[in-house]
Amino acid sequence: MARMIPELNDEQILAAHESPAEVRVYRSLRDQLSDDVTVLYSVPWIETSKSGRGDDGETDFVVIDPSRGILALEVKGGTSEVGPGGRWSTRGANGAIVPIKSPFQQGVKSKNVFRRQLRSIQGVDTRSMVFGHCVALPDTYASPGNLGLDAPNEILLVAGDLESLECKINSVFKYWSNRKHRMLTHDIVDLITSRLFPQQVITPSLGVEVKVAEERIIELTKQQGRYLGFLRDQPRVCIEGPAGTGKTVLALEKAKQLAFDGMPTLLTCFNKQLAARLALATEDIPNLTVHTFHDTCVKFAEEAGLELPADSSGFNTEFFDVKLPELMLQAIDLLPDRRFGAVVIDEAQDLQPEWWELLELLLHDDNGWLWAFRDPGQNLYGRAAELPARLSVFRLEENVRNTQKIHAAAARFTSGDHGICIGSDGIDVRYEFATNPRAIRAVIGRVLHQLINDEGLKCEDVIILTATSVANSALADVERVRSFDLQAFGDDGHALEAQIDAVVSDISADAVKTGMLSSTEIIETVAKEVHRLGLTPLVVDPVMVAKGGDRLLREDAVEALRGKLVPLATVVTPNAPEAEVLAGIKIRTPEDARQAAEAIVGMGARSVVVKGGHFSERDAVDTFYDGTAFQELRAPRIDTRNTHGTGCTLASAIACGIAQGMTLRDAVGRARKYVWEAICTAPRLGHGHGPLNHSHPCIGYND
Repeated sequence: MARMIPELNDEQILAAHESPAEVRVYRSLRDQLSDDVTVLYSVPWIETSKSGRGDDGETDFVVIDPSRGILALEVKGGTSEVGPGGRWSTRGANGAIVPIKSPFQQGVKSKNVFRRQLRSIQGVDTRSMVFGHCVALPDTYASPGNLGLDAPNEILLVAGDLESLECKINSVFKYWSNRKHRMLTHDIVDLITSRLFPQQVITPSLGVEVKVAEERIIELTKQQGRYLGFLRDQPRVCIEGPAGTGKTVLALEKAKQLAFDGMPTLLTCFNKQLAARLALATEDIPNLTVHTFHDTCVKFAEEAGLELPADSSGFNTEFFDVKLPELMLQAIDLLPDRRFGAVVIDEAQDLQPEWWELLELLLHDDNGWLWAFRDPGQNLYGRAAELPARLSVFRLEENVRNTQKIHAAAARFTSGDHGICIGSDGIDVRYEFATNPRAIRAVIGRVLHQLINDEGLKCEDVIILTATSVANSALADVERVRSFDLQAFGDDGHALEAQIDAVVSDISADAVKTGMLSSTEIIETVAKEVHRLGLTPLVVDPVMVAKGGDRLLREDAVEALRGKLVPLATVVTPNAPEAEVLAGIKIRTPEDARQAAEAIVGMGARSVVVKGGHFSERDAVDTFYDGTAFQELRAPRIDTRNTHGTGCTLASAIACGIAQGMTLRDAVGRARKYVWEAICTAPRLGHGHGPLNHSHPCIGYND
């Protein structure tokens, strides 16, 4: 096994470089090369020319074999194209050709830099050493053929070579060896290593530290599970503990245990977001039902055939605190066979005292299992602190969620019991201050840039908490900060209903277009309001899959989109990946796109535009289907980075055309031409996917 510098696991490599190809090469080098071989990973270098100009780069791997020499190894994963003259390129997310450096030229550059840098080391004779380079294409299983005069097959490694890598590396060294190589001593190898890679331990980025801390937290939380074993045969238990002591994890595990034992189990709480999270974690578990307390009331009332009060659509304290519980009491009497063997309550401090009796009535008998988890210090709604007398109370003391520094910082600003923190030390907590909404957004943008671009965190790892609802915060109506899209959580359907009512009652709507709908609840709320208010024509832009292929909606939300909103649509405008998810059809050909379009119309939509067909190298192809006939809509493909928001712009332009009285076919045709011109005349702002020219006039177009 070779000596690897630095020694990293797969997650650390992915966190730092996001390259599965490099992970495979790293493993093969480590596991197959002999013990006396040293391999340096991700070696940066900088060189100053005689004129004073600087040049820098990074070499993926440097192999130092004392008996054979030094080898610079470049890795190129994924799909690349090699054109005339050995020019390398790849295709961006929008299909545009993006030039990239030739890995073979990078290898030549690296080995020459290393040779020059090592000449200055006393005791190192580079004249008696072999320097070579090679390129690995670990995603390619056979040699792609002639890649140019600088890319002979003798120095090319493909996926099959990784299975016998030592033999292949030896043959590469033999290819470069035109003279006798002098054996390198251990001391010389150490000198070379210290020059090429002086810092032999890479300080992990915050992204890596977060992953490590997360793994430790999971292990510590598992330790809390000893309570479940100790109390396994206790039917009536309340477990108390401050924030971070693992109560929700234990509630989830206890509910799973009871369900797996064959006991019909209800897992309930007060908060909708928490219930959604618990439901997602238990969606495939039989005998387990997950609802908020109030959703449980509604479900029982509906099963019993009871009519919900007319004010159920608005936020009304009396409705939630009195009327719904009364309905459930009636429903329990009407449904004598609808009972649970166990009820597990998370965040039990949020429940009204009288609701406990209802939950007990849901049990088969007085011996039914009732487990509660609560933190009296988080009594946000000012509920009374009493517990049913038959619950035995046990206490958690160890905070396993937070690092020591986060725990200490939180303790400064909160009262009550904080428990004993047993997590890792963690990084320092940093405070930023701002005095107005604009300054707050500027701070958020700067911090996001540092966390994601500099520290290696992923966007989904970052949550911004507000002291109020999002609608009342500095981020109200803000969808983007710098280059980062923001997605709001925590605002329930009641607020959305009120917003829709306010707009429709004030200015009405000649056409409606939907975009990113972040949850099942929001999709169902929008669908209900569309139906209730007759909000047509309706353009549904199902923002479900990012251009890179990442899913933006959970499966339950996708099902809500299919079953609730798509059937109400005048036109649905999915891109190809979104159409694949909606229709369950892989789209590789125009015929696939037509089948997907038929499937979406079959869900109830009047028409569909499947965007982003890459069936032609020259043209961008969209497929339009109105339920009776297909039309392929073509436009010359544009080589540009200015494609941010094309899908949203197209759907909005279609809605605008329909509102102006155009036929659906004409509205789609004009919208496509408008988007094409907006791309062509884009201002070319920034270095990434820039915006379109939305000020381009939308007049004079004819289909």
